[in-house]
Formats: sequence, structure tokens, C-alpha cells
Amino acid sequence: MFRPYNLIRYPKLVDMLNCKYIIGPSLPDDLSRFDPKTQSVMKEIRRYFSRFTLIHKGRASAVYENDSVLPRAYLVQDYRVVKPDQALEFIKSPEFNPYTTVVLEQDPKLPHPDTASHYIPGEILAYKPNRISCHIRTSKPGFLVLVDNWHPDWKVFVDRKERKLYRANYTFRAVYLGPGEHRVVFEYRSKFFNIGRLLTILGLVLVVALSVVTIKFNI
Repeated sequence: MFRPYNLIRYPKLVDMLNCKYIIGPSLPDDLSRFDPKTQSVMKEIRRYFSRFTLIHKGRASAVYENDSVLPRAYLVQDYRVVKPDQALEFIKSPEFNPYTTVVLEQDPKLPHPDTASHYIPGEILAYKPNRISCHIRTSKPGFLVLVDNWHPDWKVFVDRKERKLYRANYTFRAVYLGPGEHRVVFEYRSKFFNIGRLLTILGLVLVVALSVVTIKFNI
């Protein structure tokens, strides 16, 4: 999904990855001084970057703004269930609209809307390596998508209650929300991390206990 070839051939992947700004080559306005093959390549590059807004042009590179970028967290009303080995191909297909639909690998067995509206942006309240807090208000049910990699050790809590976390859009995370205002928290809770933390605490307690015994009995 993140290969440059995919990002060039399927521009909507750039939108899905929350890429707001893109750095590209600064092309000359007049291409007549180049040979036909070079002109053809430059025209393809120019065509690709034409979907973005040029905000700065330097001598060797240029900065573009992506006006159709999806937020880091957003809610869509519809979903499509696809087998894991077919998810990426479906995402790249013209049939998939990331602004209204999320791709899931597990069937939530929920009703589909009659018509799916445009996405609703969410608000990132706090972002830490192992804890992300979001806020969103919606009048209709849907899936809150977080543009962060999915892993089975991530958990999600909606209004302080744990909910099912779905693998979404091939590599991201999603949780189903009903209508209303919600506080959504994603937390990384690895059982191995918890075991390691417990062993560390026990080790510290043992060191303190041995120190006390040593001082008391002058060992």
C-alpha cells in the first residue's frame, strides 16, 4: 500500500494516508528544450501533481497542498467486508470511495445506510505513542476510522466502555459508533508489556527488601 508505485498510480491512497503536503520536483514551464522521451515523463509528473495545489516553487523542488486529504480521524457511515487477501485490491479499485465507506475484514453484521453521506471529521484531543484520545459528534451511526496501523494489542474505549476494534482499510483501525457525542480512546495494552512491568516492580520490591535486611542485620 505504501509503495511509491501505488501512491502514484492510485492517488486516493495519498488522501487516505492523511498526506496534507507533498514535495515534488520543480518542473520548468517550457518543456520544448527537452527530448520527446523526457518531455513525456515530465508531462506525466505534471499531470499527477495537477490534482494538488502548488503553494511553493523552488529551483529544484516544489511543495503542494492536498485539498482532498482525509483527516487523521474521521467517521464514515457505510462499510464493505472484504477478505484480508483481497482488501488492498478492492481499496485500489474505482468501486471504493474512502470518503463514504470503510473496508473491514470482519463482518460487523450491522445494517447499511440507504445513502452514505460524506465523512465527518473527528478531533484528536491527545496523541501519545500508546494512547490516542479523540472526540466526535455525529447524528448518524458509523465507523470512526483512525489513520494509524492496526495491531491486536490495541484496545478501544468509547465513553469509557471497551468496544470491538476492527482492522480497517487494510492497515488502519476503526470502531463502530452510534449517534451522539463520543470520547474515543485507543490504548496499547500488550500482555507481554504488562508481564514485564510486573516483573520490574517485583524486582524493585525485592531489591528494597534485601537492602533493608542488609542494613538491619549489618550483613
